[in-house]
Amino acid sequence: MSWTPLLEGGLKDRAMESIATVLDALSTRERDLDGSPSLAGGTAGLAILHGYLAQTEGGQDHAALAARLLQRATAAVADHPGFASLYGGLAGVGWALAHLQDRLPGLGGENELTEIDQALLEHLDQSPWPDTYDLIDGLVGFGVYALERGPGAEAVACLERVIDRLAETAEHRPDGITWVSREEWLPPKYRHLYPHRYYNLGLAHGVPGVVALLGLSCAAGVAVAKAHPLLEGAVRSLLAQQTPGGFPAGTEKEQADQPARLAWCYGDPGVAAALLWAARLVNEPAWEREARTIADRAAQRPAEQAGVVDAGL
Repeated sequence: MSWTPLLEGGLKDRAMESIATVLDALSTRERDLDGSPSLAGGTAGLAILHGYLAQTEGGQDHAALAARLLQRATAAVADHPGFASLYGGLAGVGWALAHLQDRLPGLGGENELTEIDQALLEHLDQSPWPDTYDLIDGLVGFGVYALERGPGAEAVACLERVIDRLAETAEHRPDGITWVSREEWLPPKYRHLYPHRYYNLGLAHGVPGVVALLGLSCAAGVAVAKAHPLLEGAVRSLLAQQTPGGFPAGTEKEQADQPARLAWCYGDPGVAAALLWAARLVNEPAWEREARTIADRAAQRPAEQAGVVDAGL
């Protein structure tokens, strides 16, 4: 895998200084994780960071650290089985391991991945599906793991079951197809803000994540007969929810009248990315034009109205 440098001179130096500062700040956190295997905030996520740094000059130490962090993560989920989720549980550890296999020679981990495959297949046998459909904790996240793991038989079976569960939980409406979110899926401190049912429009917890995954499934040739009609309906429903100022975070009355902040998890940037990806995967130029319009609208929003408060993706 090769790299194409984007920065030179002083900009490159500043970027490298920022990386060094981040690594220095994380060194303490690496010691204080208490075995948390999470991709979002634990050893699996740190392994991804060091796995990529291993591909830079002098990256041998980073490769060794990435391997050790992955060993800690896989041992943690083996000793204390818990959440299956991509961002906080078993699927995320598996995704990190599968993602780094080709980037870190000699990493191994096939036995652990086989066990994760089997555990997720069993988990996805539940029908009717009792949990969330989203990227962070639910079906979309399991599909992301399966796509990273593929194209083996277990990965294909896992993705097929994800599509089956998405099909059975889909809600067909006059403006297309969507998926309902439930109050109990939210952290307790937010539950009083929402009714028992609502429709989430953010990439992290809502329909844009489904759009991206269905596009990927079609491109991979997996469950296309189910995935493509769901994708077409999901795009129609999603586009019907936007306001002149941008996509709201959800369709409940408190949010539907105002655009969400500009973030990957909620708002126009995440919607544009998911829609553009799906459009190119299934060759839908009209969707790509919509995605570009959404992205342009996000770029033109004044900074004081953007709601950006951190340096996240």
